[in-house]
Amino acid sequence: MADALILRTPGAMTTPGNAPQHVHPLLKTGAVRRFYAGASPIAVGAPVQTLTDLQGSGYGLAAASSGVAPTRQIDGGIHFIRFDGVDDRMDSVSGPALNQPVTVMVLGRFHAVAGTAQPIVNLHTSQGGRYVGMSSGGFLAGQFSTTVVSTTPIDFNWHIFTLVANGASSVIGLDNTETTGDMGTSGTGTSITIGRNGATGFSQIDLSEVIIWPTALTLAERQAERSNLAAAHGLV
Repeated sequence: MADALILRTPGAMTTPGNAPQHVHPLLKTGAVRRFYAGASPIAVGAPVQTLTDLQGSGYGLAAASSGVAPTRQIDGGIHFIRFDGVDDRMDSVSGPALNQPVTVMVLGRFHAVAGTAQPIVNLHTSQGGRYVGMSSGGFLAGQFSTTVVSTTPIDFNWHIFTLVANGASSVIGLDNTETTGDMGTSGTGTSITIGRNGATGFSQIDLSEVIIWPTALTLAERQAERSNLAAAHGLV
């Protein structure tokens, strides 16, 4: 098990304001989806109706008709989209399948750790089966056809959440503290839902970046990308 990143108060390297922010380059190429709150031209405090996929797939996120648009916020230099845990939700219902192996990496923080499970990113149209999120016990969990749960509790700080869905070699990570397990080989990722999971309800979470690769990143690649992401947002 690798040492955890120490995520500190954001520094001054991220420019505040409403204008779209610089998007740092990824170390691992080949990502198929990338969403960054700071790339939105929406004013701070305003509802975010759409969010463009920075990888150019054309399949962006949109506020769901069955939910409410979350709001763009900024805190300590970090740009994020706040989901209120009541009815905020964004979907991308089209695009290429997100099947195993797949890696999801998220910069986010929960603003409430409730006694019910809360999803971070869901990869299925039914919002119920392929996700990374918080378990009902307050731990990081990942699932495709079976569930892997970490033993490290989630708090209210910024963290980098990682899901590697890769059968018996699957991984979930809270910063650099990882848990391996078997998520099974069945299950198809067919869309993206953020802020809600049909099996567990809505999430009280702030999301800055969501990145998805159609491959299982190695341990070295995950550690390097997490360090890259944390440094870009002034968190180390």
